[in-house]
Amino acid sequence: MLAKVKPLLRARIRRRVFKRNYINDLPFELLAKIFLFCLPITFPRPSRREAPLLLGRVCRVWRSVSLHTPQLWAQIILEYFFLSNPKHTLNYETFHRFGIHE
Repeated sequence: MLAKVKPLLRARIRRRVFKRNYINDLPFELLAKIFLFCLPITFPRPSRREAPLLLGRVCRVWRSVSLHTPQLWAQIILEYFFLSNPKHTLNYETFHRFGIHE
C-alpha cells in the first residue's frame, strides 16, 4: 500500500513546490497601487479582516509591500473615548512615544 501512495505524495509535493504565484512577480510599485484600491472607502476601526492589516497577513511579500507603502497607513482613527478621557492627553511627547515624529 505504501508503495502505491509514495508516488502520489511525491507528485502532490512537486505540484505545491513548483506552483507559482504570479502576482508576486509584479513590481512592488504596482502591487502597492493595487493595495491602495483595497482600502475601505470609509475608515472604520482597524480590523485584521480588512485592508491594510489584512494585506500584511497574506504572505511575506505582501507584508513587506504593505508595510513599505506609507499611503496605506496615512489615516488614523482616534476613538471618542480616547479624546474625551482627561487622563489621556495628545501632546508632542505622546506622539513621540508612539513613534510618530515630525
